[in-house]
Amino acid sequence: MKALAGWALWFAGRGAEGTAWLDEARHADPDLPYGATLLAMLDFTQYVERQPAPFVTVSEAETRVSALAPETPEMRHAAARMAALLDEADRARVWGKGLAREFLSVLAALRAVREGKLADADRDLTEALDAASLRPLRGHLLLARSRVRLLDRRFEDALADLDVAVDLAPEVVSVRMSRAEVRAKLGDPKGGIEDLDVACRLDPDSPDPLYARAYVRIKAGDFAAALADARAALAKAPPDWAYRKQAEVIRETLERDLGK
Repeated sequence: MKALAGWALWFAGRGAEGTAWLDEARHADPDLPYGATLLAMLDFTQYVERQPAPFVTVSEAETRVSALAPETPEMRHAAARMAALLDEADRARVWGKGLAREFLSVLAALRAVREGKLADADRDLTEALDAASLRPLRGHLLLARSRVRLLDRRFEDALADLDVAVDLAPEVVSVRMSRAEVRAKLGDPKGGIEDLDVACRLDPDSPDPLYARAYVRIKAGDFAAALADARAALAKAPPDWAYRKQAEVIRETLERDLGK
């Protein structure tokens, strides 16, 4: 089936080609929901990966956990298209309809966490993780659930989810960054830095993992290296980078304290 071939292409790193095949399959045979449902699943992976890591609120006390950052326009677009695609798939008249319905629990979870209903979000994501049909998304589902558990201050449970997610999706930068945050909060900044070293190699053009590593290196007491990361992040960042002010605070504070 062309939809499944498109799915395989996408996961093989040929994203544009895979998405085109999925969209073609969706329009060629609208009675089969797989094209629409698989496209919705890809939207979910993009939504989760684009969610900024919570630890960027540098000024908060150690006893507090930051809230999720607001949805970006890209995240809102992905969520809206996901809902429309799942509705389209759910109206299909033939086999495969159950897959779309199982995936609806994922959409419900994303809505619940945005409304602060963490228990509901955890339940819906756990339900999705139990669905055999959603097994290809297991790494991203665990990433999403770990963030819910982090916000709920269930740090050990969040770390357990992320350990499995790293095994399943070792090259997803947001998985590495999230585990780095939890490791640092649990008193393992060295482990957090190891994850962020990998994230920096996976996404060398992004300032985000550099900024995150600067923050964790401060926790580890490696202030000179933290300053170097803050400077490098600011050098790579566009003018409207969301974390520019926080990175500038880190850089200016360390420059003053280190006399550099």
